[in-house]
Amino acid sequence: MKFKVSHLFCGSGGGAVGFGQAREEWRGMVGTYENVVGMDADPEACADFRWLTGAPAEQMALSFYLNRIFS
Repeated sequence: MKFKVSHLFCGSGGGAVGFGQAREEWRGMVGTYENVVGMDADPEACADFRWLTGAPAEQMALSFYLNRIFS
């Protein structure tokens, strides 16, 4: 069974690397994680995330969207 993970505030991807390496087996079922996407406001962090995980990373400032939604 593969679980898909999106990383909000992904940073350089250390947490995503951990998810990518995680594997658990229980009663014959194997669970793993797939890093689908990372999101961060820092373009350098997004570049590092892409390099470390092989998953895409989108640069976005959530404050911009939150201000539009709640103003």
